[in-house]
Amino acid sequence: MNLEVSLIIPSHNPGTNLNILLKSILSWTSYPSEILVIDSSSEEPHISQEFKEFSIKEKISFQIICRSHLYPGKARNLGIKNSEYSIIAFLDILTLPSPDWLKDGCALVEESDYEGVWGNTLYIANTRFEKLIRACTFGNLPIKTLPGSIIKKSAFELSGLFIESTRAGEDADWMSRAALHKLSFKDPAETLSYDGLSDMTLFGLVRKWYRNYFFSAQLPYLTAHKDIYFYFVALFFILIAFNWNTLSYDDVLNGWNTQSLTYIPNITKASIAFFSLVYVSARCIILPFNKGASLKYIGLNLPFIIALSMILDLVKSVAFVTARIFGSKS
Repeated sequence: MNLEVSLIIPSHNPGTNLNILLKSILSWTSYPSEILVIDSSSEEPHISQEFKEFSIKEKISFQIICRSHLYPGKARNLGIKNSEYSIIAFLDILTLPSPDWLKDGCALVEESDYEGVWGNTLYIANTRFEKLIRACTFGNLPIKTLPGSIIKKSAFELSGLFIESTRAGEDADWMSRAALHKLSFKDPAETLSYDGLSDMTLFGLVRKWYRNYFFSAQLPYLTAHKDIYFYFVALFFILIAFNWNTLSYDDVLNGWNTQSLTYIPNITKASIAFFSLVYVSARCIILPFNKGASLKYIGLNLPFIIALSMILDLVKSVAFVTARIFGSKS
């Protein structure tokens, strides 16, 4: 059964991933009436003959719109402007929904006053390193995402379209604006699978982490997040630079009075140890646990979680600093 929905899929150098996503549509219980692939590759993506025949048989309008130099926000906006239907569904090429995703999501939107249904995405991890990445970042539980969302077109008239000038973060920015405008969204029961961690290397992860936070650093929704990082780093260096024990300096002794109430032995080491303990507890134990990692897994992999978390947080801090100095480039 075809639903009056436009499905928008941004793509760039998709390879076989686009066809994997399109092939999954064959097993859906309901189909969109329109599919718009917005591609920014140097060459138009190859679409399998199986899907071409399927779309003709099921009377699905299938279009590939090719434009160069498109960031995801601009690609989605182009899809929205060219869509024919009043309900828009969003997928990314590495995000695979369940067979009932479209049918159940559209039912929630059409039978209620909701402006849309958010995506609910689980990050898939198979290797030890992929599981470590997941524990340190997205977590083992499904998270709310724009890919997988089904949204009334009218919602974009209220909150505006996606920011087109940034390579990353435009989806979270729009979700933040939707909340600011008090648009009513439903959390879905259906879960999507994201396979973007597959074959990820440390270098690839660092490069992606830096790129995403550099480009999204000037978006409003990250302001509080950035401030936390800047304040924490500033406080840490202040504690190192200004030794507490100067309060116990005695002119007669021409040095610190170790009998003073304000004197703390090894204050610099104690400060570093305290903040290190806070960091490890909050960032490397509590956060992964709250995101679904078991205490057994955390305990067995704690040194690796600490190391990777520190690398990613350092990269994120560098991205914020360089973006503040040089400005995000479009």
